[in-house]
Amino acid sequence: MSQEQSATNQPSILIVDDTPDNLRLLSNILGRAGYRIRAARNGRIALTSAQATPPDLILLDIMMPDLDGFDVCRRLKADEQTRHIPIIFISALDDVQNIVQSFSLGGVDYITKPFQAEEVLARVNSHVTLHRLQNNLKEQVAELDAFAHTVAHDLKNPLSFITGLAEYIQLEYADNSPSDLLDLLQKIEDAGHRGINIIDALLLLASIRKEDVQPAPVDMAPIIANAQDRLAYMIHEYQGEL
Repeated sequence: MSQEQSATNQPSILIVDDTPDNLRLLSNILGRAGYRIRAARNGRIALTSAQATPPDLILLDIMMPDLDGFDVCRRLKADEQTRHIPIIFISALDDVQNIVQSFSLGGVDYITKPFQAEEVLARVNSHVTLHRLQNNLKEQVAELDAFAHTVAHDLKNPLSFITGLAEYIQLEYADNSPSDLLDLLQKIEDAGHRGINIIDALLLLASIRKEDVQPAPVDMAPIIANAQDRLAYMIHEYQGEL
């Protein structure tokens, strides 16, 4: 891997502070740790930068003219493209009210000035790692959903063939077949339909996981009827008695 490719794979940090000395200090601390640094001297520049190329994490000063850190955070969290970016607030204010408001707006952490290099690195490293793990998990879940969707469709085709064949045999040979055979064919068809219904339910579940789902009444009669059919078949198969 080339040095250019390696640098591109390093996490990017957007530092937002209206004080040049703070920008230089934080840039030096994180730059030496291998992070790609972008700096913004006010909230509007920060919003433009984050929306153009979302960073892996934002260090956001609270006390800034025009747009303060809280306003910037609100706008970032209201934008679908930037709402997922972890934000660590930085401030000389260490009162409880500001800290609570930082977390209530969606911040993941709070660092007070003057900065301690070890603390800044520890907090940034922790949240960058967590953010990347969350993204990896989302990708793996999406891949698993796609795989399950494919498998469900692949299973549905042979089940449809089996149920169709059982139904065809019943209709075609109804007059020349023993009643026990017809009963078994009917059970094969019913089992196939149940399998198809299960697959359809799984596909539906996979699709609604991505949407806002609201509880709704469910008709239990078909579910109970299926359970009764299965129980009756097992009793007959094993010669049980009730």
